[in-house]
Amino acid sequence: MEHVDGSAPNVYSRDDQRRLADDWNGSRAIAMQVAEHLATIHGAAETDLPDALPSLGFDDVVNRWREVYERRRLVRDPVVEEAFEWVAERRPRVGWPGLVHGDYRIGNMLVQGDRIRAILDWELAYSGDVRFDLGYLAVARHAGKHLRARSPLMGAFAEREWFMERYGQLTGRWIDDESLATFEMLGIMMLLATQWTAVWMYAGGHTTDVRMAWSRFSFPGLRQDMVELMGW
Repeated sequence: MEHVDGSAPNVYSRDDQRRLADDWNGSRAIAMQVAEHLATIHGAAETDLPDALPSLGFDDVVNRWREVYERRRLVRDPVVEEAFEWVAERRPRVGWPGLVHGDYRIGNMLVQGDRIRAILDWELAYSGDVRFDLGYLAVARHAGKHLRARSPLMGAFAEREWFMERYGQLTGRWIDDESLATFEMLGIMMLLATQWTAVWMYAGGHTTDVRMAWSRFSFPGLRQDMVELMGW
């Protein structure tokens, strides 16, 4: 490990949202680097990946987050359960295999000026369908949404259509809207899994950190995003 200068943008901060919007409306240096780094990650050669890296198929990812829901939920949630059925039926016929970061967003990057200096938080990385990272980036929460929308930009740093087009130019692979919705749903499920776990820990006396209980306030917005993806 080593020290790297820079700070992680906070998409819930109006100041950081403004700085990212200024980049988008100006040089787009940060936005372009986010796309370029993701293309590089997804293009990593299989022979360069560590032997201990998990390999997860589409069904494995769905079941991973469904198991967290079953173990950590305090009450049954019909919206979430319907969403699991919805996404399970949308298994892609052809995968996009590669290295998946698993938590790829501007908040997990160290930025100094207009340069991305480091990409952090690799603990959820796995070998699988790289479209997960694209869907996860598209989740509204990464644009600063909690209960209400904030930044109009995807992830608070770029317009969605531009980013997906730029990614396609870099990789030769363009994601369609239906596939993006499928993997966006998986991204929401991953976020909900962390929130269920936090509330479960507080309710069960495993922690006295009130921030864990506060996680319950993320449920309404994420559930609403699920409903919209399913077209309800």
